[in-house]
Amino acid sequence: MMYNYYRVGGMAWDPPETFVADTRWVLGEVEKGISDIEALMKDNEVMIARCRDVGTLSAQDAINFGVTGPMLRASGVPYDLRVDEPYSIYDRFEWEIPVGERGDAYDRMLVRLEEMKQSWTIVRQALDQFPTSGPIEAENLPRALRPEPGEIYWRQENPRGEYGIYLVSDGTIQPWRMKVRSPCFHNLSSLRHQTLGSYLADAVVALGSIDIVLGEAMPEAFTLEVDLAMGGTPAFLQIAVATETGDPAGASYLIIDGESGLALGSESGGEYVAPEIVGADALAVRLAVNGPDAQL
Repeated sequence: MMYNYYRVGGMAWDPPETFVADTRWVLGEVEKGISDIEALMKDNEVMIARCRDVGTLSAQDAINFGVTGPMLRASGVPYDLRVDEPYSIYDRFEWEIPVGERGDAYDRMLVRLEEMKQSWTIVRQALDQFPTSGPIEAENLPRALRPEPGEIYWRQENPRGEYGIYLVSDGTIQPWRMKVRSPCFHNLSSLRHQTLGSYLADAVVALGSIDIVLGEAMPEAFTLEVDLAMGGTPAFLQIAVATETGDPAGASYLIIDGESGLALGSESGGEYVAPEIVGADALAVRLAVNGPDAQL
C-alpha cells in the first residue's frame, strides 16, 4: 500500500482476501517489537543519563514555537487533531493521548513509544470494523479534477505533527497556488531555545529527539503566475531573484507554461533569461521559486 494505491474518493483496487488475517499477524509481530524496544530503552541507564533534562521545552514555549505532534505532547499538551478536530473515521475509535511531564528528549522517546502502542490499538479496532463488501471508489469521478474556484486549508495529524495544505483553485486541473505546512520546519525552529547553555553533545541529542525530515525543513517556496502579452513577436522572459542577504546563489526557479503545463526552463542563481518565445499572442507563465528568503 504505497502512495499510488490511494485515490480521491477511494482506492485503486480491492485489498487481497488475506489482508485482514495478514495484518493481524503483523500486529502481533509489531507488539513484540514494541515490547523489545521498550525493555531496551525505557529503563536503560545510559538512555536516561543522556536524554533526561536534555532539550527541555516547556508547554508554553512549545505552543509559542508552533510545535505540534509528539514533541508538543511530550511537553504536557494533550493536543491531537484526530481527537480535537476528528476527520476520516477517527471518531469511531477509542485510544489515549500520551503526554509527557518535562518536555525533554527522554519524554519524547516515551511518548513515541506509547504512540506506537496506541496506533496498534487503532489499527486493531479498524480491522474489527473492516467492510467485507462494497464499492472501492466513488462513481463517475473524473480522472482530471477541476475544483471550483476558491481556497481551503486542510490539516491532519502526521507522525511528526500537524501536516497542512493550503490550496487555491482557479477552476483548472492545476492549483493556482499551493503551500505545504510541514511540522518539521516549526519543530526544528525550537532547537536553539532547547540548547542554549547546553553542551554541544546535548545539541545532537536534542536534534535527534525532534525527528525531522530534512527536506521538509528547507526554506519555503512560493509561486507567482503572470500573464505576458506577446503580440506574436519574438520575446524573452527575464527573471531576477533577490534575497535579503544579497546572495541569490542558493535560489532556484522553474518556468512553466501555464496553459500546457510544460516546463520552459529552470535555473539557479540570481538572473535567468528564458529561451526565445515565438508565435504566441499571450502566454501564462508560472514561476516557482525556492531559496533562502528568495523574492522575485
